[in-house]
Amino acid sequence: MLDIVHDFLQFLTKNECFMLDAQGKNRIELPVGNKFRYLTVTDALKGPFLVSLDTGESLRTLATFNCEIVTLNPEFVLQLNRLRTLNLRNNRMEQLPDEVGGLMHLRYLDLSGNKWKKLPDSLCNLINMETLRLEEREVLEELPEGMGKLTNLRHLHVKKSDALKLPKSIAKLTSLQTLDQVNIFGDGFHLSDLRNMDQLQGKLLINWKGPVFDGAKKANLVNKKHLVSLTLRLWGGESDEMLNALQPNPNLESLQIQRYSGNTLCPNWMSMSLNNLRYLALKVKKLGFEYSQLDSFSSSSSSLELTLFPYLKTLVLKGLLECEEREGIPAGFECMY
Repeated sequence: MLDIVHDFLQFLTKNECFMLDAQGKNRIELPVGNKFRYLTVTDALKGPFLVSLDTGESLRTLATFNCEIVTLNPEFVLQLNRLRTLNLRNNRMEQLPDEVGGLMHLRYLDLSGNKWKKLPDSLCNLINMETLRLEEREVLEELPEGMGKLTNLRHLHVKKSDALKLPKSIAKLTSLQTLDQVNIFGDGFHLSDLRNMDQLQGKLLINWKGPVFDGAKKANLVNKKHLVSLTLRLWGGESDEMLNALQPNPNLESLQIQRYSGNTLCPNWMSMSLNNLRYLALKVKKLGFEYSQLDSFSSSSSSLELTLFPYLKTLVLKGLLECEEREGIPAGFECMY
């Protein structure tokens, strides 16, 4: 039945959509007179992306799946002047042609999983782009400084790109709803550059490796009421003042603190807010809790579950070399060491 439905849908959309299996083909040729709006290419072998188009004016979406494309032909890119969606995820590309910057109608661009070390400045000409995905790229080191011109950008996905240094101009994109990872290396983008990004939603990882922790309080994390998950990866962080300055909004549902080695892993805000917290992960050297509420973990009147985090269901404690396992975990509460 599923095959019948699939064939029927293909028949209905045969003039709109085309899926081409490029396995074993050195050159991808489309039917003569093609005016497809949606083109999907699968299983293209390692090599250049050689496609023959009669015209690219009708094409709105180009996507590749399970391909190993190395380069894009600039002349081919110039034919895609009406393209809205370009998905080049998980290929083997090292360089993006400057001509991509001419795709002025582009709304969605996925460059994740390739081998870019940098991207062309022309990318900043895509002023209508709303979503840019650059995930899972350990080798990508920087974005063009002119990224601040992309005023319509709403979603910038850069998770698992731990070497990526964001330009300071990103701070101008105050309408961003997604910025899932921020790497702080001491120069370039600072925590204080988050101060006006109060529309951020979903998850945020702050990956701090800088020699100087600057602008933590100015980041105004407490004002980011749409964030539901926050991860603080503080490599070598030892300042309790630093952690206190990173107070999140009370709406937060998930909090992870990693790599912190300060004296007290219980900032003031942890005992005064976060009533909606459901998941708490502490991956640090030691806890060093100072509050009696946490020290009386097994007490029914002052337990971690009832006093500080009434909705907490999962507590993860990892790497606590100077901590002992606690007893008296409340019923229905999951604690992992």
